[in-house]
Amino acid sequence: MKTKLTTIVVVLITLTTAIIAQQYERVMKIYKGNEIITYKISEIDSVKFDRVSLYSVSASASPADGGLVTIDGTTTSKEVEPGTEVSIAATPNANYTFINWTVNGNVQSLGNPATIAINEETSVVANFMKRLNYCVPSGNITYSKSRKLNSFTLTNGETSLAVSGIQTSYSDAVYKDKTSSILQLAAGSTLSFSSLDWEGIWMHGFVYIDYNQDGVFNTTSNALGQNTGELVSYNFYSSTGASTGTNSKGQSSSESCGVTKENMPSWTLPTDLAPGVYRLRFKIDWESLDPCGSTVSGNDIATNSGCICDITLQITSSLPVVTTSVNPIGAGTVEITDEDPTDREIILTANRNAGYIFNNWTVGGSVVSTENPYTATLTEDTEFVANFRTAQNVAVSVSVAEGGLEATISANNVMEGETVTLEATPDDDHVFSHWSVGGVEVSRENPYEAVVLGPTEYVANFKIPVMHTILLQAGKGGTVDVESIETIEGEYVTLEATPDAGYQFENWTIEGNVVSTENPFDYLVNSSATIVANFSDKYSQLTNVPTIYINTENGVAVTSKEDYVNAYVSVRGAENDADNISEVLTEIKGRGNSTWNMEKKPYRLKFDSKIKFLGNEAKEKNWVLLANYADKTLMRNALAFETAREMMNFGFTPSVTFVDVVLNGENLGSYMLTDQVEVKTKRVPVTEQELTTSLSDPEITGGYLIEVDGFADSEISWFQTTKGMKVTIKYPKDDEINSDQTSYISNYTQQMEDALFSANYTDAELGWRKYIDEASMVDWYIACELFGNSDAWWSTYMYKERDSVFKFGPLWDFDIAFNNDDRLGDATTKLIRTYGHDPKTWIEKWCSDAGFMALVNARWAELRENGLAVFMNNYIDNTAEYLEESQTNNFNVWKVLNTKVYRELAARGSYAAEVEFLRNYVNSRIAFLDTQFQLEEPIYSVIASSSDKSMGSVSVSATTVNANEVVTLTATPNDGYVFVNWTIGGAEVSTNNPYEVTVTSNIDIKANFAPITKSLPKVYINTPNSVSITSKEIWTEGSTMRILDEYGDEVYNDTMNIRGRGNSTWNYPKKPYALKLESKASILGMPKHKRWVLLANWMDRTLMRNAVSFEMARLCMDWAPRGEFVEFYLNGEHQGNYFLCEQIKIDKNRVNITEFEDGEGNGEDGGFLLEFDTNYQAEINYFFSKNKNFPVTIKDPDEEIITSWTHPYYLYIQNYVDSVETFLKNGDFVSAFERLDTATYIDYWLIHELTTNEEPQHPKSCYMYKDAGGKIKAGPVWDFDWGTFLPSKNGLIISNHLWYGYLMQSPAFKATAKARWAALKPKLAQLDVFIDETAEKIRDSNEVNITMWPISGTKPNGDESMTFDQAVARMKQALHHRISEVDTAINNF
Repeated sequence: MKTKLTTIVVVLITLTTAIIAQQYERVMKIYKGNEIITYKISEIDSVKFDRVSLYSVSASASPADGGLVTIDGTTTSKEVEPGTEVSIAATPNANYTFINWTVNGNVQSLGNPATIAINEETSVVANFMKRLNYCVPSGNITYSKSRKLNSFTLTNGETSLAVSGIQTSYSDAVYKDKTSSILQLAAGSTLSFSSLDWEGIWMHGFVYIDYNQDGVFNTTSNALGQNTGELVSYNFYSSTGASTGTNSKGQSSSESCGVTKENMPSWTLPTDLAPGVYRLRFKIDWESLDPCGSTVSGNDIATNSGCICDITLQITSSLPVVTTSVNPIGAGTVEITDEDPTDREIILTANRNAGYIFNNWTVGGSVVSTENPYTATLTEDTEFVANFRTAQNVAVSVSVAEGGLEATISANNVMEGETVTLEATPDDDHVFSHWSVGGVEVSRENPYEAVVLGPTEYVANFKIPVMHTILLQAGKGGTVDVESIETIEGEYVTLEATPDAGYQFENWTIEGNVVSTENPFDYLVNSSATIVANFSDKYSQLTNVPTIYINTENGVAVTSKEDYVNAYVSVRGAENDADNISEVLTEIKGRGNSTWNMEKKPYRLKFDSKIKFLGNEAKEKNWVLLANYADKTLMRNALAFETAREMMNFGFTPSVTFVDVVLNGENLGSYMLTDQVEVKTKRVPVTEQELTTSLSDPEITGGYLIEVDGFADSEISWFQTTKGMKVTIKYPKDDEINSDQTSYISNYTQQMEDALFSANYTDAELGWRKYIDEASMVDWYIACELFGNSDAWWSTYMYKERDSVFKFGPLWDFDIAFNNDDRLGDATTKLIRTYGHDPKTWIEKWCSDAGFMALVNARWAELRENGLAVFMNNYIDNTAEYLEESQTNNFNVWKVLNTKVYRELAARGSYAAEVEFLRNYVNSRIAFLDTQFQLEEPIYSVIASSSDKSMGSVSVSATTVNANEVVTLTATPNDGYVFVNWTIGGAEVSTNNPYEVTVTSNIDIKANFAPITKSLPKVYINTPNSVSITSKEIWTEGSTMRILDEYGDEVYNDTMNIRGRGNSTWNYPKKPYALKLESKASILGMPKHKRWVLLANWMDRTLMRNAVSFEMARLCMDWAPRGEFVEFYLNGEHQGNYFLCEQIKIDKNRVNITEFEDGEGNGEDGGFLLEFDTNYQAEINYFFSKNKNFPVTIKDPDEEIITSWTHPYYLYIQNYVDSVETFLKNGDFVSAFERLDTATYIDYWLIHELTTNEEPQHPKSCYMYKDAGGKIKAGPVWDFDWGTFLPSKNGLIISNHLWYGYLMQSPAFKATAKARWAALKPKLAQLDVFIDETAEKIRDSNEVNITMWPISGTKPNGDESMTFDQAVARMKQALHHRISEVDTAINNF
């Protein structure tokens, strides 16, 4: 800044002698700005000139050759007065584009030209970007695979850029130019994706930055495929085309990884990257480093539905450069530690040479710190000078405090900076405690190597040994190394915890309060204690169904159906905790035929040892995870299996357990865990064979498991019949079966086929029945038709027990059944024996057997009578409800509800529509089969359900009836709900309940319920003769109170007493009241007691300050008052909204301490309830604390027990409080903490800090309590309606008040507070929900209340003139602000 005198031109016309003077008057002209002022000299006594500041403004271009920049159209620099507006204009040179302006280092999105006001020294930079010809693919996505890039957000943790609206359809353009989106940040920043909305699976992500601004993205890579050029991040690449590769950090990655914000690695910009504009490219492609996109035929970026999106990076500054030197030269050296190169914080350490002592750090000659090491924050290029001084020879001495025999020192005169050895010897009654200098502890080591920095006297301190016992416990998920430790007070003990598999160590706690998060942990013993090691689960349940976590060794991808890879399996959310296994060794591989080629893969697990996986009946090694990708109900297999298990007779049906699966950290959505179809005790029930069984052995007849399998010719052990039926031998296994066993089972199958196609095929002795169990075949055939299994002869199992015939089963493979195969079209009324896929050779012949079909018809009638339709409908409804969370998760991962992925008839757009289609098919299919299987007398199904099970339930007298039978339907509403009506297909049929209906067709009827209209509970109090309540001291006895709950039901009606209450609040227009019941009673669900309070909350626009504060206290303290908002009526007149809550009293359900029964004793055998309050005059028993002169009232025992100020109870608690306060004042925290419970004082302090309640400053309404034999504790909390939840409050507000000024001097207290805050902070998120729910509950009542009781006078909360919603929002804003402020302050402890 420069200064000048206002421009002056003084014209003095001096003419000679008096003659001229007589003719002319001398004048002075003053030019001020553009104005000329003329003064007569004769009229001027003096001239005063103002000093005016001028600011320089300059303009330049970046890069320098990017364009021309002018100020006011003529110059690139000038000086102007404050407030002057100047015009800046940028003209790009050829091949450049103007981007934006940087004003004093801050990027501003101004126009061009732009006008800016100059109020400081100003440097303006016009930023240009060179127009470069970057390669871009042309055209649109040519083949939609339901993939598109919707949006992403890049961030460095402080600055973020959201890019949205990228690809808006599945046929949009591949390339998207978003260079108008500019991310501004400094060099050295680390970038990552904080959000990435990519629809689709597989594919890979790549990020490029054109650092050298040449229009080309250099993708130089090393032998590992890791980039060394301008490809800065990618989540998968293999230079060999293998399915397993690495990401840009060199970590193992699978080609099926997909593109997510989690698997895109972060990257760091060079710290020396010059300020300027750079192009960043984000590409989604398939295994190609080419920044222009893959051009491989059939696998190019367009065919694979990929995307390229370009944005702009603007680097505003480079990180400051730091240099160091020492003074004087040769006195020492300096080390620089930069733990995070991307921030501006460094650690400087000065190391002295012999003969020198470190003095301080200076910058530009000014001292900036005397700390060593010193943490410095850089804002510009800086040179730090480490200053040393010459070491002096100094005297060092040692002395012994009480309890010591002697103390020795290795030398009494040394040079500063040298080391002396101190050693102390205690007497027989003491142990060494610590060394001190000037009363300050410096070490607990003995011997102690001390570095001398000046003349020093070291004092050896001793103490009488006090033994303590430390009991160690381990929470769920780990163990501790020892169970107990005996040690001396003041000693450190090392505690170590070991987490179990699947768990991680969290913290150590004493009485629920966190004392450390370190492991191992050196604990300073001050008293006996029980210390608990706490652990947390590394895995969590994703939805309401169990979650299976599978982690392969080294993250290897599962890419083969033949080769297993090692893995570890964990389960969370199992119904029985014993099934929640952790990191159990297994192997995993792919499985399936056509399903393995789908994007969502099915898997087979093989455990290292047998396991009852998720509580299933079989204890075996082999298990299957079915993906159900083509089945968008996710339940077709389950519906078939469970219907077969419950309604039909198969020897074994695979189990059904719905799960969510996470593989190598990737959420794969919903799966069905089921048994592997194999010969085992609890699976296919046949006898296992020996390896050596031959045709001559009787054991050759069984057991066997075969599969009629369209893909049998791809298996090892298979055969084909003369009619062309392909059969796989599943047991004995491929590697165990011998040629005789193969010969036997293939011949037996061929004999069955020959008999089936013989002239006597219907004969029981000569035909096919000689080889097959007809009953199982009947059930199997009905299952094929009922479930609409078009692939019946492509995956049909049969098994043969020794000396027995073939039985059909187990059932398998129904994901394209139930009308889910477009090759058949709508198959609701098509018989599978006619329309199913070939080969149908056997089934067509069987169905020509009249005897077989007669059994089918009879069995069908039996199944219908047994409630087949009701079972299947109920299973569909119940399963859809159970899968609600899991299916939502699944279709968030696999966005296929609008897309056909295999053979579906159509994409129906929602899960509900898919389920409804399945339900309709089942009911229509059953009706169709009634006609095909010649059901003689109609059998009807009565399906009755609740429209919402959370509202009510339904019962029906019969679910399967003959025509014209009467059934009775009964609807039972849950608490809080009422029955409305019965509907069929959405149309009302009756409002009767129970409802009798004559059945003439299948019925699917729903009971509908509605919530009972709720309002706030109502409290009616009537005083005798409607007398007014005018006193806080005198009870109005004989009053009556009647309470109605939220539903209008009477829950209390009895006599009681009422009086006023409160200090300042009693003087408000809206009065608070105290209630005393005749006998203990539960009020509105709260525990029984006589004493209650009606808080008026007149000054509180939200009405919620007390309620929210009490709720906060319940997150961490033993007890806080419970309450309910009510409408209060006094003598028939509505008084508005009140908070009916518990009064602070000693009680097992309130302040749970021992209550004195009489005045006998010395005060040690009972509990005290105290209140620190400047309104003490209203009480009888009170005293003033010894040091701080705090007024302390004794609330309990009351004056009936403490009858005088000389009573032993009075003297006991007074002395106890004074002793605590004295110890705190003197800094004797060990003694103080033996009497004061630090955990409650921390919680009490945090609650008042978070709510900005400054009552402890007075103090007012500050409760404390002490139980018999216990420490004094802080709380309960009370009185939060005045001056609380203020968003303007910064920093800590009560840390110097009450006893906290003392407590904050204790490092142990602050360390414990820091740990306690870490535990409490995550819980505070619950308060937003509580505030929102409470606000909604009292909204209408609040509006009536504010009309009745407008707030006037002093307005301490700052929201009194706001609307209710504004006040509630402000309360949440204040809470969030205070959480941030407290967090910052505590982390700086």
